[in-house]
Amino acid sequence: MNSTKVSPSKTLFFLLIFFSFNILNAQEEKDTLQAWEYYQKADSLFEKEDFKSAIPKFKKAISIYEKAEAWKQAARSYNKITRNYYKLIDVKNGLENANKALKISNTKLPVPNREQAYAYLNLGNYYLGIASLKEAISNYEKSLSIIKEVFSENHPNVVIILNQIGEAYLQLNDFDKALSTIEKAISIGDKNYEIHKKNIGKSYEIYGAIHYTNRNLTLAKKAFNRALEIQLKEYGKDHLNTSAIYNSLGQASYENQEFDEALDYYIKSLKIKETILEKDHLNILKNTENIALIYYIKEEYQKALDYFNKVLEIKLKKYEKGNVNLAYTYNYLGFVYNAIGDYPKALDFSKKSLAIFKKVYSENHSIVIHGYVILSNIYVMLKEYKKALFYAKEAARVDYNLYKDNSKDIYGIYTVIGSVYFELKDYDAAIKNYQIVLENRIKLYGEKHPLISEILNRIGSVFQEKGEYKKALVYYKKAIGILNENKDEKNKQIKLYQIGNGDYLSLALIYMANTHLQLYLRDNNITDLNESIETYKKAEKQIDTLKQIFTRYEDRLEFSKIGEEVYPGSIRANYLLNTKKENIDALKQAFYYSEKNHANVLEENLIASNTQNFSGLPGSLIELENTLKNRRAHYQSQITNELDKKEVDSTALASFEDQLFEINRRYDSLTDVLKKDYPKYHQLKYDHAVISVSQVQQKLDDKTTLLEYFTADSLTYAFVISKNKFDVKELSTDSLLAKVEQQRKALSQKDLVSYKKMSRTLYQELISPIADLLVGEHLIIVPDGPLWHLNFDLLLSKDTDSRNPQQLPYLLNTYAISYANSANLLFNRPDFNNVDVLNQALAFSYADTTALADGNVMRLGALRDAGEDLPGTRKEIKAISDIVDGVYYYGKEAIEANFKKDADRYGIVHLALHGEVDNENPQNSKLFFTKSNDTIEDNLLYSHELFALHVPAELTVLSACNTGTGKIAKGEGIMSLGNAFQYAGTKSLLLSSWEVADDTAPELMKYFYANLKEGMSKPKALQQAKLEYLKTVDPARSNPFYWGNFYIVGDPKPISLDSNFSYWYWILGAIALVGIGGGMYYRKRAA
Repeated sequence: MNSTKVSPSKTLFFLLIFFSFNILNAQEEKDTLQAWEYYQKADSLFEKEDFKSAIPKFKKAISIYEKAEAWKQAARSYNKITRNYYKLIDVKNGLENANKALKISNTKLPVPNREQAYAYLNLGNYYLGIASLKEAISNYEKSLSIIKEVFSENHPNVVIILNQIGEAYLQLNDFDKALSTIEKAISIGDKNYEIHKKNIGKSYEIYGAIHYTNRNLTLAKKAFNRALEIQLKEYGKDHLNTSAIYNSLGQASYENQEFDEALDYYIKSLKIKETILEKDHLNILKNTENIALIYYIKEEYQKALDYFNKVLEIKLKKYEKGNVNLAYTYNYLGFVYNAIGDYPKALDFSKKSLAIFKKVYSENHSIVIHGYVILSNIYVMLKEYKKALFYAKEAARVDYNLYKDNSKDIYGIYTVIGSVYFELKDYDAAIKNYQIVLENRIKLYGEKHPLISEILNRIGSVFQEKGEYKKALVYYKKAIGILNENKDEKNKQIKLYQIGNGDYLSLALIYMANTHLQLYLRDNNITDLNESIETYKKAEKQIDTLKQIFTRYEDRLEFSKIGEEVYPGSIRANYLLNTKKENIDALKQAFYYSEKNHANVLEENLIASNTQNFSGLPGSLIELENTLKNRRAHYQSQITNELDKKEVDSTALASFEDQLFEINRRYDSLTDVLKKDYPKYHQLKYDHAVISVSQVQQKLDDKTTLLEYFTADSLTYAFVISKNKFDVKELSTDSLLAKVEQQRKALSQKDLVSYKKMSRTLYQELISPIADLLVGEHLIIVPDGPLWHLNFDLLLSKDTDSRNPQQLPYLLNTYAISYANSANLLFNRPDFNNVDVLNQALAFSYADTTALADGNVMRLGALRDAGEDLPGTRKEIKAISDIVDGVYYYGKEAIEANFKKDADRYGIVHLALHGEVDNENPQNSKLFFTKSNDTIEDNLLYSHELFALHVPAELTVLSACNTGTGKIAKGEGIMSLGNAFQYAGTKSLLLSSWEVADDTAPELMKYFYANLKEGMSKPKALQQAKLEYLKTVDPARSNPFYWGNFYIVGDPKPISLDSNFSYWYWILGAIALVGIGGGMYYRKRAA
C-alpha cells in the first residue's frame, strides 16, 4: 500500500490560509451584522414616519455594506433611503440615491434582480412627483417587467406599480390608458384579495378619480365608496388615507351639487386629520377651505367666515407675509364679506389679496384683472362710482396689455364699466361699453349665442331708463328671439349655457313687460297695458318651468328671486286694467300674483333650509327623488358641455338628451306617487296651485274678512275679501319700512307720544282707505314685507289727546285679528285626522326648581298648589295649569329629546322657551331647550327640523320666542317658522313680537286659556285677554309694550279642551255607581 506524506511546511501553509480566511470572514460577518442592526433601526424609524432620524442610520449601514462589498444589501439600503427622502420631499437626494441603487443592481448583481425593480419604481415615483409623466411611466414599466420575472404576476407590487402607471396616465389626460391600467390592477386585486388587500383600495381610489375627471360622478362615487370600504377594513377609521378618500367623496358630491353630502364628507375627512396631525398642519388646510366654500355656497356666511378665518390663522403661522397662499384666503374672505354686505371689510381683504397677487405674478396677469373687477364691484355696492370706474378701467388696461385685441373679456370688464356708467346716469357711455361687449361676444360666439341676449337685455335696460321705450323693446325682442331659438321642446328646456339662458329669457320678458307698462303710463294706450299683462304671464310661466327643470340649490334660489321681479308690475298692470275698464277678472288675477308672491317667499325659505327629512315619508323615496334630481342635473351639464364645444358630437348629444328625457319621465311618475300617497309632502314641494278669490269666499263666514297686503316701493295693494265682496285698493305708503321701524322703536322705548303718532299714521295709510270694506269682527291679515313686523291691533283708529294707554282707540277694540302666511296655506292645507291627540297641554320652560317634583317633570295639575315664588316662565305655566291639564317639563328635563318624544300626543304645545326668529337667514330660526350632555340632540330646535317631526297640535304657543330679532325684513323668518310648524301638523301658532317682563305673560296667558276654554276662537280669545288685562292691570303696566306683543298665526278656529276635573268627576261618579250597584246587589242577595 502506498502512502503519501505531507510535509510539515505545506500543512502549516494550508492551516495558515484556513485560519486567515476564517478570521477575515468572521470580521466581515461582524461588520455586516452591525450594518444589519443599523438597517433594522432605520427601517423601524421609517415605519414610525421618523424619516429624518432614519436617514443617518441607513447611511451608516450603506457605508459598511459597500466596504464589505455586500452589494445586495447596499442596493436595498439605497432604495430605502430614497423612500425616506421622498417622504421628506427632498427629491434631489432621493433621485441621487435611487440612481446609486440602480447602478449597483445593474453592475454588481445578477440581472434581473429585486433591487433593480425597486430602483426603477423609485425613479418612477420621482418623475411622477415632478410631473415628468412619460419618463415616470417608462421606469414603472421596467420595474413591473422585472417584478413579474423575479417574483410572479401576482406579487403585491404588481398592483402598486399598476396604480402608479394609472395615476401617471390620468395626469396625462390619457383616460383610456389610465382606465385600462387600473382595471387590470382591480382585476388582479379582486381575484387575490388577501395578497393585494393593502393596495387594492388605492386602485379603486384612482379608478374613482378617473371617472371624476371625466365627470362621470355616479361611477366616481361608487369607486370611492368601494375604496373607503376596503380602507376602513384594512387600515381603520383613523388613517390619513381614509381622510383622503372622504375628501374625494366630498369633491364628487360637490361637483354633483350635493352640498350637504359634500359637507358631511369634508367634515369627516377633517376630523380624522385633526386626530392624527397637529392642529396647524398644512394638510388640514384644504379640508377646512373646502368646508368654508360649501358654507359660502349654502349662504351660511357666518360659518363660512369661521372656517376661512381658521384657514387664515394657520396660513399666517406657516407662510411669509406676502405669500400667495395668503392671497387666495384673503380673496375668499372678501367674497364672504361682500355677500353679507360688509363692504368695508370686503374691500380690505380684496385689496390685501390684490397687493400680493401683483407682487407675486406682476401687474400684467389675469388674476390681477380679476382683482380689479372685484374691487370695482364692491365700490359699486358702496355707491362710490368714480372709484368703481377707476378700478374697472385698470382691469381694462391690464387686459389690453396682456391680450391686445384678442381679449375674451372673461371677467366682464366692459360689462362692469357699462354698469358703472349706468349708475352714474351717463347712459351714452354705458351703451358705448355695452356695444364693445356685444361686438366681442359676436366675434367669439356668433350672433345666436345666449350670451348675446344677456348684453342685449342690458342695452335695452339703458334705453328704458332713458325713456326711449320703443328702442328698449327692440333689444328685448332680439334677446327673446335668440333664446327661443335655443329651446329644446323634447326636454322642455333651453340649451346652451342653460341656467344663464333661463335667467336671460325670464329677465327679457320681465323687462319687456315693464317697458310696456311704462309706455301705457306715458301714452295711455290700452294695447301697451294688455301687452304688459300678457308678457308678465309668459315670464311667470317661464320661471315656473325653470324651477321644475333645474334642481341645483343655487339655480332654484335664483329663479325664485327672479320671480319676485314679476309680481309688482303684474299686480299694478292688472289693477290699472280694472281702473280703466272695471274688469273684476283683472283684480282676481292681481290677487293670484299676490298669492304667488307669498308662496315664492315660502319656497325660497324651504330651498334655503335644504331640508332632507320629512315626517311620514320613507327615506327610500327621498333618496330616489334626490338621485333623479342629481342625474337630471348631470345630464343637463353634459348637454351644456357638449354644446359649448367647437365641434359638437351629435351622437353624444342625442344620447344625453334621450337620457334626460327618460329621467324626466321617471321623475314625473315619482311626483304622481307622492301626490297620491304623500299629499302633505307633495303640496309642500310640488303643488303650486293658487287658491282663487271664490274659493277663499267659500271658506269665510259672515263675520270674517281676509285682508291681504302686497307691498311694492311706495305703493301697497290691499286685497279685501269677505263672504260676498271682493275689492282691491292701491294705497300710497311712502317710507313704509321706516314708519314700521319708528313704531317698533317707540314701543320698545315705551315712548307713548311717538307710538301714538306712528300708529295713527299707519292706520290712516293701511286701514282707513279700506275700513268701509271690512265685514264682521274678525280680520285675517296676510302681511307682506315689513308689515310682518306690525301688530295691527295696536294701530289707532282715531285721533286722541289721551295719555292713558287704557283709553286709547286701538284697532283691537273693534277686531279680533289673526295672521296667515298666505290664503292658500291657510285654507288649502291637507286635513289630517288627529284622533289620538289629547285635548291637553304639553308644556316646557327653562326654570329649574326641584322642590315640586323629582326629575323636573310633573302633571300640570300638581303645579296648581305651588307657591307664588316661581320664576317668570314657571308662573306662566302655573297660570294655565288652573285651566288645562297635561304634562310639564322644566329645568333639566326641558330638553329637545323630550319634546320630540311627546310632541305628537297633545292638542296644545306651550313652549315658554327662549327663541330667535331670524328673518335674514330663516333656516337659522331656533328654540332653546335646556342644555344637556346628549350626543344626539344639540338642544337647539331649528325650524327646518320640524319638517321631520309630527306635531299635530291645534295650537303651539311660543310665548318667549322673539320674532323681532335683527333688522326688519320681509318676515321670512316668521313665515318659515309658521310653514314648518304647519307642515309638522300644527294648525296655529301664538307668537311674541318682542320680549317683555316675566310678570306680564302669566296674566295674559291665564286670560287667553280661560277664553279658549269658554269656546272662543283663538284670535277672539287673545283679543279679549288683552282687553281684560287692560281693564285690570296696574296703570304702570298698561303701556302697549307690556301686552301688545302676542299674535296668532294660522287656523283661527276654537279648541276643545279637557276640563281639569272632568276625569275625577267621571272616576268618582263611576266609583259611586259601582258602590251603589254593589250595595243593592248585596242587599238583594241577603234578602
